[in-house]
Amino acid sequence: MDQQWRKRIEAAEYEAEKASRRYYQVEPENRLVARTLEEEWNARLEELELIKEQYGEIQAKPPFALSEEQRQRILALASDLPRLWRASTTRNSQRKEVVRVLIEDVTLRNVDEPWSTDVWIRWKSGAVSRHRAERVKPYFWTTAPEAVSRIVELMKDNTDAQVAEILNSEGYRTGRGDLFTAERVEAIRHHRGLKKGESPPRGSTTIH
Repeated sequence: MDQQWRKRIEAAEYEAEKASRRYYQVEPENRLVARTLEEEWNARLEELELIKEQYGEIQAKPPFALSEEQRQRILALASDLPRLWRASTTRNSQRKEVVRVLIEDVTLRNVDEPWSTDVWIRWKSGAVSRHRAERVKPYFWTTAPEAVSRIVELMKDNTDAQVAEILNSEGYRTGRGDLFTAERVEAIRHHRGLKKGESPPRGSTTIH
């Protein structure tokens, strides 16, 4: 409330200053215009003084006090929020409104070891909390180079299904951490531009 009153005073001061500049810029010979601008300037000054008086009255009043019942109802909101958030009747748009009310901003930083994301939440109260969230795992095109090299080596004499079976038995996994399948091996080959019966591209490295 105090900030709103200060903004009103600043706006009124700006309007009064603007009216003052208009008054002093008019030629003295143009009395009719000068008189009109002077009246406008006086009106802006009176408006500014009125707002300052009202602000002074607000400041002179005792601060707003909560009753014990009101205090308990506000404190109870902390336990009501999780229930409100999880309720099936709460729409996503309402959840976004809750987030906007409670959170000032969020900072994210990806971490490679362990594969995760650090999250800093700055709340409206000024408090900051830190969390660690599971980071989305890479897709198949970020499968480990060792696994890709093994696919290149095996694809010469094996079908995609056989390559997947060998990879799984040797402990290789996809970028998502899943078991290999014929479809996943085929997807990696297509992404790398590898076709059955072809040698690895020039410049590639095969790890034995």
